[in-house]
Amino acid sequence: FAARDMLGRSLIDALMPPDSVEAVRAELAAAVADEFPRHYEHGLMTASGEERLVSWSVTCLVDDGGAIGHLVAIGTDITEQRRAAEALRISTDRLEGILLHTTTRIAVKDRDGRYLLVNRAWVASAGTDGTGHTDEELFGPEIAARARVTDTQVWETGEALEYEREFRG
Repeated sequence: FAARDMLGRSLIDALMPPDSVEAVRAELAAAVADEFPRHYEHGLMTASGEERLVSWSVTCLVDDGGAIGHLVAIGTDITEQRRAAEALRISTDRLEGILLHTTTRIAVKDRDGRYLLVNRAWVASAGTDGTGHTDEELFGPEIAARARVTDTQVWETGEALEYEREFRG
């Protein structure tokens, strides 16, 4: 909003989603100085009519009698942060579903050859949860040497490899 568009208008009427105006007015009317500072999230309307989610920190200034004279509020738009968090949650749920239900063995290692993640099919095939371990710790030097060859190929090409390997040492 431009400053000229706000002259003579109530911030509550201009910025709050219409369905929450009365509740916000009632909450402010019942506010007591001892209940501040407050922290909460609430919608805010933009000049274009879009609703954004804002994280608010509100404190009050009191008069000599202890009554609330002014409210001081700082709001941070967290709309995109929440959208990104929700997208990440959905993506994570999908990945977890794939890892849990696929019959294909899947493993992710760091550059030191330590398993960061293995799925249920990998655990069933290997007979152990390899998370946090190396091939040498789990399967011995011969299998570890073969694994290092394929691991090096993945790191050098940046491409995933699909192969079948027996875990018998």
